[in-house]
Amino acid sequence: MRIVASGCFGAPQTGRAGRRRLLPVLLLLLAGVGAWPCAAQNAPADTARYRVQLPAAQVEGAQLIVFPPPDHRPPHRFTTYLELDALRSLGAGASLGAVLAQRTPLVVRQYGPGQLASLSVRGMAAQHVAVVWQGFTINFPTLGQADLSLLPTAALTSATLRHGPDAARVGSGAMGGALTLTTSGHGLPLLDVTTSIGSFGQQAVAVRASGGIRNSLFSTSAQIGRTTNDFPYTFRTFRGLRTAYQTNAASRSYSVTHDHTITLDRHGKWVATAAAWLTAANRQIPPALNTAPTHATQQDASQRLVVGVRFRTFTTLRVASLTDGLDYTDDLNGTSRSRSQSWQAQLEHQQPLRYGLRARLGAEGQLFRARVDGYGPGLYTERRAAALGELSWSELHRARGRAMLTVRQAVVPGHWVPLLPAASASWQFTTAILTEARNGRPVILTVEPHTGAARAFRATTLNERYWRPGGNPDLRPEMSTSYSAGVLVAVGGWDTSRKIRLNLDAFDQRVAEWVQWTPDAVTGVWSPRNLRRVRSRGIEGSLELEPRAFRRRLETTLHLAGQVLQTQKTVGAPTDPDPVGVQLPLVPVRSGSATLTQHYLLRRYPLRLRADLTSTAGSWRFTNGSGTEQLPAYGLLNAGIGGEWRFCEPPDAERRRRATLLSVRFDGFNLLNTTYQSQPNRPMPGHSWQLTLRVARSRDFDDCAR
Repeated sequence: MRIVASGCFGAPQTGRAGRRRLLPVLLLLLAGVGAWPCAAQNAPADTARYRVQLPAAQVEGAQLIVFPPPDHRPPHRFTTYLELDALRSLGAGASLGAVLAQRTPLVVRQYGPGQLASLSVRGMAAQHVAVVWQGFTINFPTLGQADLSLLPTAALTSATLRHGPDAARVGSGAMGGALTLTTSGHGLPLLDVTTSIGSFGQQAVAVRASGGIRNSLFSTSAQIGRTTNDFPYTFRTFRGLRTAYQTNAASRSYSVTHDHTITLDRHGKWVATAAAWLTAANRQIPPALNTAPTHATQQDASQRLVVGVRFRTFTTLRVASLTDGLDYTDDLNGTSRSRSQSWQAQLEHQQPLRYGLRARLGAEGQLFRARVDGYGPGLYTERRAAALGELSWSELHRARGRAMLTVRQAVVPGHWVPLLPAASASWQFTTAILTEARNGRPVILTVEPHTGAARAFRATTLNERYWRPGGNPDLRPEMSTSYSAGVLVAVGGWDTSRKIRLNLDAFDQRVAEWVQWTPDAVTGVWSPRNLRRVRSRGIEGSLELEPRAFRRRLETTLHLAGQVLQTQKTVGAPTDPDPVGVQLPLVPVRSGSATLTQHYLLRRYPLRLRADLTSTAGSWRFTNGSGTEQLPAYGLLNAGIGGEWRFCEPPDAERRRRATLLSVRFDGFNLLNTTYQSQPNRPMPGHSWQLTLRVARSRDFDDCAR
């Protein structure tokens, strides 16, 4: 495999030279940060970024930083939240795109296993979802989106998707949602090793270590995986159905993360943070159905390094250096190379006020440079900046009410961006509706209505402006106005194992200056234009049930989620060939997911058994703008079963108990062997299996702490 990792901009390193550049950077970071004076803090580094690329575009770049959310608690309104167990459910080699596709009703557009995967939220395009890692948006300005197949879940500890108005405060590219990723593992097992094998040559190993020495806390993870993806698939020809095997689809991936937090003084006022995320991938790109093979390959490598300092948790300064490289090769066009490097800085101050008010002010700046073969010779440089002011409020005593107002002003070269406000509010009503006869404990009913509104924008990408031929430097930024309202209803409180949670959200979003690629009537060259207005509206809902445990041994959880969408063009230019009032391509009208989980605890051994049954379904989708061609609806059924053994040791002097966990799990995917396509002419595999083994060493596992 050839890894591209340039230490000096514009000078690509390949082969052994590229690998030699990755290792010293990580070792230098570990050695340099570890030499600082060391106090235990649970705050991970708030920085860094990621890279992505489309096989069809054959380009890449670097991206902007954004302000992190005011708190890192998983919010319940306008949010999809994946914890560590959900991220690990598909084994050591799974990508974030695969987990979102199999565990949520979100629309994930996949070109195949291990291939490009992009996320669509509330009917918006992939360019309208900002992927955020520790405070930095990691979408490429060249493509405007992130490839979720290059984000291994082994490197993540949580993923939170904020929808609509709640995401608009992130900045450019968050018109539909903001996907926030966390890689820090403070408080997780001291050592965690996971290995997986499965169908079609899948093999993966993931290792995570976390701990602390004096005033220093760290978390490090590493992942390596490979697969051949030579699965059989069925497709239709003029002679009828035919079965073939996927070719030229093998892939290898590598990932290393490191998060470090150090207290610099005795009183804990000054805290230094550092973060690194190094990734590399070597993928073969399979041909589309009924097309001649071109033996396409794609090689990606990224270095993301961030350092920051925080004073009294109020003032934070972060600086990032982000370097990315990509090589795309096929038989028709040869090799297309892309290099980018960006420097970013962010300054933020939070100030508590009276009556539950908190103010937040910040400024950010970005400088990125890119060399892309598709743009022609030369170095493309761009500077952007933004300022943000935010005022949040929560009730002092019971924290039942919350409200937030954010105002953001962005500066984009060549275009004026108006002031971007975003507001949200919620209020919680709690009452006891009845009392359980046995123990006299009350049953609590909680109702929390919430609403939000925001104006958001998306700056045009470098591809849309500079790609040759067809780039349009005169494109205007996309602007949107969104409204959302919903209610959360929860019943429980007398027993943590008995709970009902219902969340419903309705939304309406209108986008002006939507960028659309259309062919020129004379030359036939495809070019982007601000051709249309789009309106997206719908309803999202989720229901979570946790019935009463049977003698506290059998625990059952049922989670249902779904959405109904109507995303259509409302106004178009006279030269726009697509009609008005037709559902946008690849946006399903309905989608949903269901997850049934059962835990059974055998205290004598001690052994915890777990069984999962998950299902996802999506309606038909148009594949063109005119609504004349479509992909059929499909549903998938997956199941898994496994066991966990916990071996506990006697408590030490600090009353902590060390323990070892051994876990074995077997999963079956697409049990009904459904033939389906997520993208046109891109087949997906039928039934497959996976075996996962996990060994962890830690303190205070749940069963050992009792």
